Amino acid sequence: MQRKFPLRRTLIAVHKYAGLFAGVVIVVLGLTGSVSVYWRELQEAFDERYVVHPGTQWASYDAIMTSVNTSFPNRPKAWYLDFPWYPEGTLYAVYHEPEERADEYEAPLYVAVDPYTAKVIGHYYWGDTPVSWLYNLHSHLNAGLFGLQVVGIFGIVFLFLALSGLYLWWPVGRFNRRHFMTSPRYGAATFEFDLHRVGGFYAFLVLTVVAASGATIIYAEPIGRFVERIAPMNTPLGGEGEHEHNVAAPQGARLSPDDAVAQARKLFPDATVRGLFAPGDRSDAAYGVVLRQPGEIFTPHYPDTQVWVDRNDGAVLSVVDPMRQNASRRLMDVYYEFHNGEALGSFGRALVCLAGFMPLLLFVTGLRQWLRIRRRVQAQSASSSVNATRSSQMS
Repeated sequence: MQRKFPLRRTLIAVHKYAGLFAGVVIVVLGLTGSVSVYWRELQEAFDERYVVHPGTQWASYDAIMTSVNTSFPNRPKAWYLDFPWYPEGTLYAVYHEPEERADEYEAPLYVAVDPYTAKVIGHYYWGDTPVSWLYNLHSHLNAGLFGLQVVGIFGIVFLFLALSGLYLWWPVGRFNRRHFMTSPRYGAATFEFDLHRVGGFYAFLVLTVVAASGATIIYAEPIGRFVERIAPMNTPLGGEGEHEHNVAAPQGARLSPDDAVAQARKLFPDATVRGLFAPGDRSDAAYGVVLRQPGEIFTPHYPDTQVWVDRNDGAVLSVVDPMRQNASRRLMDVYYEFHNGEALGSFGRALVCLAGFMPLLLFVTGLRQWLRIRRRVQAQSASSSVNATRSSQMS
């Protein structure tokens, strides 16, 4: 059989040694990925300061930004108001480039705000809390741009392991029930082998999507160019809604955050406001209002509808409407939501969280199989050596 299927024999060897080489890192990425799916809930659960008392309605956006600017003055760049995901959740004002953390890779300042009272209830720098530290370990191994590239490489290795595992799971002959289930009655060694094979099969789709979308997050630019060649996008990738595209000349009194949101709501009256970019000291900066339309798929927490408004005269500078984008353009906008399960809502997030434990199961069962076979080969080699010694002595 081995002579008839050289590809299968080669893939078994490559799959085995790639898993042994990359297994520990992939296990770490999987476990930290499970934590990262619920980073927001965990961050708020483990910090007693972040207690929100839901009321009948939120404070005004003006009041929220005034509270943030008063508590953290001399911040000349833009803030982003990241709205809570549930009624008792915390609103975060995010300052992406704090000067005191300029030498660190992605260490924004997170300011927790009670949206009902506009009171600042806490703050931290991303990476300083256990949850955000684990998130960074998942995204770039806490090693900056170098770590980001390493994670991308291991993500591609993980994708290969998933695809080659499916090929090796597929029977040479007929299917039988052991391809879909396992039982300890066949013995410990067989049970572990079946657990590795069957577990990998059932987790294949989720693991493949997670690995492919994770690689897309890191290599979004070249992958976007590749997708553009195959299926041209009807709107440019990253072309709309960018800060440098929203230049406005100073003209009279500046708009307040509430006025900017009201201006955006005129274009999308049925949409829900999910975030707000509040411009800093630059006179040519603009407000960016992030909304979710009723028919917008996949992105309940991080939608893609955006309206950029001149901070001086309220003119609409640009609009990003995902409802008018074709499939290839939308695909390049939702890979993050596929990576963390958000594309399927609460069920998808739970599924991705559970799938994060699968690399640990696959690595442990694969490692035990390899060690068992290795001990067997060593025992056979030792036995052959003893027999050869005896034969030479008898002769």
